[in-house]
Amino acid sequence: MNRFTLIRFGIALTLLIVTIGGYWWWSSQMYTAQNNVISLTTDIHAQEVALTNAHSARTTLATLASAGSTIHTYLVSDADIVSFLSVLEGIGHTVGATVSTIAVTPQTNVQHPMLTVSVKVVGSFDTVIRAIGAIENMPYYVTINTLTLGNSVSVLKPDSNKDWVASIILSVGSTAQTISSTQP
Repeated sequence: MNRFTLIRFGIALTLLIVTIGGYWWWSSQMYTAQNNVISLTTDIHAQEVALTNAHSARTTLATLASAGSTIHTYLVSDADIVSFLSVLEGIGHTVGATVSTIAVTPQTNVQHPMLTVSVKVVGSFDTVIRAIGAIENMPYYVTINTLTLGNSVSVLKPDSNKDWVASIILSVGSTAQTISSTQP
């Protein structure tokens, strides 16, 4: 082999080795970049899932807060006891019966705060029944625990219409424990 051929062969071999080395370096860089892209894609997907879950949790929390405020409208707070009793007595006035509150006491043996309200309804049979139905359907969380219904005969006026009397003990949902109150 002559010298010119050896120089060409050396240059070609050097170019081949440089090209193979460059290709190897380029493919390792691409492999590293590809792994970084896969890792970032996984991280982005995890962040998207976390953001979706956070948004869902915020939406659920807002719905629960709205439902909680709606539920609180059915409960009697300490500040609203007087207005609740006014509504209760106003029911009787609306239907033509006399509704009077006997006692209001907190229930201490229950999981959620409740009030026990003793009520007396006096009037004709029709008005007493209407008053009981209106009390039962008040826009509050009200449960009738006991109901006693009877009529009274007036000794002084034997010919007068008989008044019916209903004694009711109610459980009313409350937002806080209250002080016991009894009316004579």
